[in-house]
Amino acid sequence: MKDRGRQKVISCDPGENSGLVLWEDRRPTHWEAIRISSRKGAHLLEDWFMLASELGASTMVVEFQYPRPGRGMKSLFGLAENRGAVIHLSRLHGFQVEKVDPQTWKNPVVKSLGIHFRSGPERKAKAIFDRAQRILGATPPSQDVADAVLLGHWFLNQGLYL
Repeated sequence: MKDRGRQKVISCDPGENSGLVLWEDRRPTHWEAIRISSRKGAHLLEDWFMLASELGASTMVVEFQYPRPGRGMKSLFGLAENRGAVIHLSRLHGFQVEKVDPQTWKNPVVKSLGIHFRSGPERKAKAIFDRAQRILGATPPSQDVADAVLLGHWFLNQGLYL
């Protein structure tokens, strides 16, 4: 099996303020929250992909959430638009795209943090945010960046969570 830790990987949670994290040798080296839906955000996203490409990134790991009951249509369309932009740019830059359902990575990560899977979403989000802060050594600029940190960490270290 190929050592994922040697790859330069981008992890992304395409939320309202999409979180992007570039990983080199299992360490986050660059991260940012980008509001993709704005004109400025679209340019920032392209700049981010150019940087990742120049640094030799090869894989994009993107949280790929399927529509679930109870989410508003506006929210679903916004999420789909952001996710589509990230996947499109990933392919344009030649990155392999790995789509991961949130429950696939969040359940083992939350469990590894000692949080019961039936705990409220606020408690899970805080645990993820706190763990992301320890991994980054800095405060994540948004919950989406915190999620992208833990998604990338899970992807690069899957054996530790399973």
